[in-house]
Amino acid sequence: GSTTRFGLADVVVVAGAPLRLVPGPSRGRLEILHANQWGAVCASGFGDAEARAACRQLGFAGGHAAQCNGSAAECGTAGPIWLGGVRCLGLEDTLSECRHNPWSSSSCSRSTVVVLTC
Repeated sequence: GSTTRFGLADVVVVAGAPLRLVPGPSRGRLEILHANQWGAVCASGFGDAEARAACRQLGFAGGHAAQCNGSAAECGTAGPIWLGGVRCLGLEDTLSECRHNPWSSSSCSRSTVVVLTC
């Protein structure tokens, strides 16, 4: 994939939806680009298999997922929560290879979004 600079975070563009970590580069809130807008990913059910796929897409060997700590800096304060119910097998190289609920159907709040450490 190619890396493009967008403000605070490096964005890795590969087949499927681009991902970024905010503030990055190897730890932060996981965001995905959909409909020309960055949005978060729900932490419910997002475990190590999903973290590995997202981190691989971002160019890392693997990673771990956690729920944000409740602070505005880590959880974010604006924008949609695009994805929920992400389900990976653990072998995927990109998050787009994993199953997920329909876009924008998550009932997550800002305090329950994914933070990755890659």
